[in-house]
Amino acid sequence: MLGRYLLSGLLRCPCGANFEAQNAPHGKWHKGGVYVCSAHRRKGPAICANRLALPIAETDDRILAVIEGQVLQPMLIEAVLRTVFVADEADRPSLEAEREDLERQMDNLTAAVKAGGDIPCS
Repeated sequence: MLGRYLLSGLLRCPCGANFEAQNAPHGKWHKGGVYVCSAHRRKGPAICANRLALPIAETDDRILAVIEGQVLQPMLIEAVLRTVFVADEADRPSLEAEREDLERQMDNLTAAVKAGGDIPCS
């Protein structure tokens, strides 16, 4: 199930295990699945007593709303980009050469797609 559900493996139970997706038990939720503690599900209540089952769709929507509302703010994004992408001035010539090479490759690919032929190598 890894990859199909947004928060599988990212949510943590207080016992330290990941939450994972499973089909919803009959009668509790009409549609979709739930996130449950993998230790409780696989090893039982003797290992983890947490029986919490979070509806997948509702949980994903709420967490994405928080991310969108609080994390994806322009000021925060700008601060992160300034911090992460600070290039040393000595690297500038090699970065510019790499950019020019990538632009040339993109031009070649674009021309090949337009022409419908083989992709030229440069």
